[in-house]
Amino acid sequence: MAEAQRVIATSAIISVGVGSLNSVVKYGRPPTMRFIIGSGVAYLALSALSEGEPEVAKALAIAVATTVVLGEGDGVFAYINKYGEADTKPGTSDPKQRPTRSVTRSEAATALPDPTPTLRRDTIPAMPGIPRIP
Repeated sequence: MAEAQRVIATSAIISVGVGSLNSVVKYGRPPTMRFIIGSGVAYLALSALSEGEPEVAKALAIAVATTVVLGEGDGVFAYINKYGEADTKPGTSDPKQRPTRSVTRSEAATALPDPTPTLRRDTIPAMPGIPRIP
């Protein structure tokens, strides 16, 4: 059981650390309370699960840590390994390092064709056995 608790604690430290650093790197602010409370509840549940099923709890903790590192680690790894050293200036003028342009809803709506085409009476095919209404 001690091994399961050690794996869960390590997973919690990795997940909260990577998630928090990613939030600071990408958005310039600490993680939200939703993230902090959600992580706390998740690892509290994993700790409770380890009392009854330590192998299952270890596997879930490893899966959570792996998912967080693979999903949120890109910003962290880019921050740590920018040109071989840590980037101490979060605001950069290098166009390759700037975030991509986000498209607003109105721009996206005008760029797409109308999703609801109008149905004209002459374009509706005749169905067998159903008389056409004039």
